[in-house]
Amino acid sequence: MRENFTFRLSAAYRFVFALIMSLLIAVTPYWVGMATDEMMFAILAGVVALGLTIVLAVVMNDMPCSFEAGENEVTFKVLWFRRVIRYEDITDIEVTQEYSDPFYTRERPYYREDIVFKTKTGDISYWRKMDIELYDTVSDPSSLQKQLEDGAFVKLKKYILARKA
Repeated sequence: MRENFTFRLSAAYRFVFALIMSLLIAVTPYWVGMATDEMMFAILAGVVALGLTIVLAVVMNDMPCSFEAGENEVTFKVLWFRRVIRYEDITDIEVTQEYSDPFYTRERPYYREDIVFKTKTGDISYWRKMDIELYDTVSDPSSLQKQLEDGAFVKLKKYILARKA
């Protein structure tokens, strides 16, 4: 079983990232200029730091993620990081779905699906935006329930529990 999804860091992490990268953009040209005594290298270093910040900000906004469940383990990939969770280490799995109306960020409302793996070493959690078109569900409220039951993490939980049994 394999599924791709997007993951967004919380506003607190994004704020800290913006603060650190702003300081890096401001200080990098100074460091390079002092080390090389060349203004051109200092300007180039500032442009590279700014470009890197823009690329990372776009990637952090909606990070491409995926999971792949096999017979004995599930592997989550977030950017280039991989985390393998063995089924035998899982003591419990919780899946929750909630409506989110992020008014302050001017995003469209969405449903959020969370999965928490309770393991022997601690909790591991992931969340994703669900691909539910809210305006279409107004005419048929039962379709919303069907779409919530067909969430990727709900399917993953069923898949893992079937393998553990």
